[in-house]
Amino acid sequence: MLFRSVTPVFLKQIIVLLVIVCFSVLHSCAKETPLYYDLNGEVIDTISVESVPFDNIASGKITVSKFASLDFSHQSAAAYGDYAFFVSNGRSSICLYNLRKKCSLYVLKMKGLDKMIYHCNQCSFGVDRYDSSDPFPLLYISQNAKADKKCFLEVYRILPVFDADLNDYISFSVDLVQTIFYPAMTSDNSLGNVNGAIDTDHCLLYTYSRNNESLDDNYGQCKVSRFNLPIIQENVVYLEDDDIIASFFVDCKAFNMQGGFVKDDTLYIGQGSLSVGYILFNIIDLKEQKLIRQIDLQKYYVAWEPEGCFLYDDRVMISHTTAISSIE
Repeated sequence: MLFRSVTPVFLKQIIVLLVIVCFSVLHSCAKETPLYYDLNGEVIDTISVESVPFDNIASGKITVSKFASLDFSHQSAAAYGDYAFFVSNGRSSICLYNLRKKCSLYVLKMKGLDKMIYHCNQCSFGVDRYDSSDPFPLLYISQNAKADKKCFLEVYRILPVFDADLNDYISFSVDLVQTIFYPAMTSDNSLGNVNGAIDTDHCLLYTYSRNNESLDDNYGQCKVSRFNLPIIQENVVYLEDDDIIASFFVDCKAFNMQGGFVKDDTLYIGQGSLSVGYILFNIIDLKEQKLIRQIDLQKYYVAWEPEGCFLYDDRVMISHTTAISSIE
């Protein structure tokens, strides 16, 4: 009798309600696994390097799109001209990549450092060339030390080799020409987990770091410090607290920060991962000494850790575990 009393109109309402519930469940599940899209709006199954028009990123509206897929993992990245160099954890390898052709050219295997102690979260090109004929400026690779170890910068000369037809590079080698040691971390200098980005406009070294003393009020707070870039004639340089020209705290924590670069008195830094619950791109005004924008990359369907950030073709590029993305 119960089923006989169900009218066709009521039965139709039940079916519509079930469809709405099923759609809501599927929609909520889809949010847990963000999709990635190529420039044509098609779903892709790889992570990418993203780019953003440089003029928009400080305050304008942005979108994130795929630039290229990568077939290797890395820990940091820097670019000069049409070429990017991707550095692995512990500096065990460096990959030379052609950004214009979107292809890997050569992977240099190196004697890596202890990956449990040193973490290459930052690399950037400097101002000077070791020799005026060198095609690339010196490459600065941060060695982000854990525990009571001193963080330091390794400075490398890059020596690429052309193919027989001089079409492109087919290999390269590196020479370590300088090592720069930072002061040991204290509560005052907050030079824990130091990463160094080169300001090529003013020949300066900017660091972003944090205080690792968990009982201090400023524990984990991001601190930016400015040093003069040491001259390259010195093979080993030991920086002291007195070498800090200026420093300031930024209104954000410095955990999981990496892959920064400096341009036009502004420091750009990637931060976070899916496992820690946030993926950010921070923009810091070095003159005003403050954070001026913090972009939540997860809103743009970025679900992977930003390993490297650099400029290419007047766009901000963010490299992830297996790809490069573009913000625009």
